[in-house]
Amino acid sequence: MSLIEAEALARAREADEARQESARSAELLASAVADVDGLLQAAENERNALIEQNEEQARQMAERLQQQQAMMDEAFERQQAMERRLNEQQRLLEAKLDEQRQQYEARVAQLEHRVSQSPAPSPRPPRTSADEERVKTWRGGGGGP
Repeated sequence: MSLIEAEALARAREADEARQESARSAELLASAVADVDGLLQAAENERNALIEQNEEQARQMAERLQQQQAMMDEAFERQQAMERRLNEQQRLLEAKLDEQRQQYEARVAQLEHRVSQSPAPSPRPPRTSADEERVKTWRGGGGGP
């Protein structure tokens, strides 16, 4: 083998090694690109999952707030109804009390009128010892009042 042939053979080997190295580099690059694409896809999937989770949480929170508002509105309406009933009861009691006061005043006026129309009462005779004994017996034989 001549020197030229040996040199050509060496260059052919170098070119073949360079092609193989280039092919390995291309495979590594393709693998790296695939890994990056996979990572990007996983990140996008995680991002979408987090967005969906946040939207669901926001929807649930909105529902809970709506339910709480409805319960507060209902409690307020019940309180208002109770206040109306209590006010009505108070009004009725005040009216009844006013009626009773008027009846009492009318009765007092009637009794005062009777007293003013009746003759003066005769004076009571003083108590006797027999009266005192009857009072003691009536009270159960005990002493004073």
